[in-house]
Amino acid sequence: MARLNRGRRTRNLYRTDYDDALLDARLGDVRAKLGLDGAVPPATAIDRLAFLGWSAASLLLSLATVAVPLVVVALALRALLH
Repeated sequence: MARLNRGRRTRNLYRTDYDDALLDARLGDVRAKLGLDGAVPPATAIDRLAFLGWSAASLLLSLATVAVPLVVVALALRALLH
């Protein structure tokens, strides 16, 4: 939960130019820019709800990935046997 909580409160480098200025920056400065230099705050009720929501979505997607091909095979077998 702590890693999810940290990730929800930090920034990233996706929109940063990959140039010499970034490569020459000190690690501590980059960590500070991303918000990684402080302690992880405790998880709130919203953080826990977000975790549960994303976990449920992941589980449903995993089940659908297995269920859809099984249904297709079952329908194909049913059509062949009738």
